[in-house]
Amino acid sequence: MPGAVRAERSRMPAAAHPRRSDEGLTVAAVALSVLLGVLMVAGVPDATTAPARGSAATSVPAGVQFDRLTSNNLKLGDPLLLDVTTAPSATTWLLASFGEGPTVIGGYVLALSPAWFVLRDATPADLSGKSSFQLPVPWDVGLLGLEFTVQTAVLRPWPPPITLSNPVSLKVGTTWTQGAVSVALVRQTATAAGLPDPAAQADALANALLFQGHDVAVFDDAIPADLRLYDVLFDCRFTTVPTQAEQETLTRFLVQNGGAFLLCGPWDACPEGQLRAYWITGYLAGVLGLNVGVFPGGTASGAGTEWVSGLSDPTYLGAAFPVAGIPFEVSQEGGHFGAPGAASVGSPWIVGPGPGGTVAYGMLFRAEAIAAETVGGRLAILFSGGPDALGGPGNPFASWAFENLARWLDR
Repeated sequence: MPGAVRAERSRMPAAAHPRRSDEGLTVAAVALSVLLGVLMVAGVPDATTAPARGSAATSVPAGVQFDRLTSNNLKLGDPLLLDVTTAPSATTWLLASFGEGPTVIGGYVLALSPAWFVLRDATPADLSGKSSFQLPVPWDVGLLGLEFTVQTAVLRPWPPPITLSNPVSLKVGTTWTQGAVSVALVRQTATAAGLPDPAAQADALANALLFQGHDVAVFDDAIPADLRLYDVLFDCRFTTVPTQAEQETLTRFLVQNGGAFLLCGPWDACPEGQLRAYWITGYLAGVLGLNVGVFPGGTASGAGTEWVSGLSDPTYLGAAFPVAGIPFEVSQEGGHFGAPGAASVGSPWIVGPGPGGTVAYGMLFRAEAIAAETVGGRLAILFSGGPDALGGPGNPFASWAFENLARWLDR
């Protein structure tokens, strides 16, 4: 890898070009060493433990809320978007390296490799504690596959003054059609009660998204461990409960890079579907801090009577096609979110008749609604487990709804 990386460094945009001379690197190292080492007098934990990928740096002093770095995925021809959430009026340095570390500087553990460089110099956060960066990325196929780590150092206006953000791991990918979204689609191969062929449904959706010009990679039965090449994740498993490792991958993807869609169903006479519904409930509340109620489903919905809510996120409704009010079949649902407007966060997506009146079978959540994590990605949930939940003769407009969803989830 080092040889390939060195060969491609000159291809990087000027804003992201590393300091190539030893003198420049030494000056930068001394400057950051002063920044990280001299100003921090005490409270630095053991600097020999490397931070896990996607986690907070171990050098953040105990009791200090660490700074959060989020990103879109790194793609040829598209700008790299980096947002830092930190303290009001703090100053941030955007640092990067080819590959990962750790590297110890001034008693701090960075997730960067020793040949790190300054991507952007001191940048003040606004009064809300936000710093945003947009870096151009050229269309150069020689960059494909290169791996980067990005991290921020933050100077706070009150002690302790220096903290580090979580690292973000990036890999250069592309979509070959302009405006396309790169989708990782996970399908379920095992059948279940009331669910005769879930894999065929996922294949139908994948083909519809391909027909609409998107790049789609299909994975069987598990979320892939590395999602850095994808803009969005479609977890189209009806009854499978993700493993702990999959859940961590999903959370890391939402925090750092992209948006995700989670499906659930069926419920009636299907214990596996009920378990997935319970997992979604726990994940929303316990991991993401989304204050929404999820109610048991069954067979309350009526085929052909559900639709895309006009109260949904306006960006979603106009993402590619005008979809407000189009029919969308829901059956064998694994739950619902109650009446549209009942949830304090998010917006109703797919709605229709249910117990006691109209209910939301699908919800959309913007990143800022997720309270327990500072995330970069959006989230969509749908409770539906029928034979045409993802598209088919009984649900002919589903591809429009999911086309808009792919674009809405993409950052």
